[in-house]
Amino acid sequence: MPVRSLAVLSLLLVASCGGGTNASTGTTGSTTTTSEPVVVVGDITLTRSGGIAGFITTVTVRSDGVVTVVGDSAAPSESVLPEADLATLHSLVGSPEFAALLETYVPPEGVCCDFFFYEVTAEIGDATIRTTTADTVETPAILQQVIDLLSALTA
Repeated sequence: MPVRSLAVLSLLLVASCGGGTNASTGTTGSTTTTSEPVVVVGDITLTRSGGIAGFITTVTVRSDGVVTVVGDSAAPSESVLPEADLATLHSLVGSPEFAALLETYVPPEGVCCDFFFYEVTAEIGDATIRTTTADTVETPAILQQVIDLLSALTA
């Protein structure tokens, strides 16, 4: 089973858990809870490549918020993502919508060589989700939000 399918299946299984026997009353039934399942998010990486000069820039956000940027045009840098931004990023990549993304949104015939290509890789629980897109390609909103957030870290 492909990694993406496992990630989606895992999220669905976690979301559908409930039920069982209440030890104190002996009754069975579903349990009502107000909290959503916790999704463990590991490293998240954006690799942007292409453009007229053929640059490659990689941004990695570790689970603890440490950001590493490595690129052709500057020395590697390291910083810490503010907690609110880290929570937003984890919420986006930990969502069922992100888990359901296709492996690529780049058409088989490709796009012009002067555009940028974006590959996002996210570790979610025991799964790795990897998806690609490019400039001028219709990109799902959730993927574009992740790309925008990570791209802002390269400035």
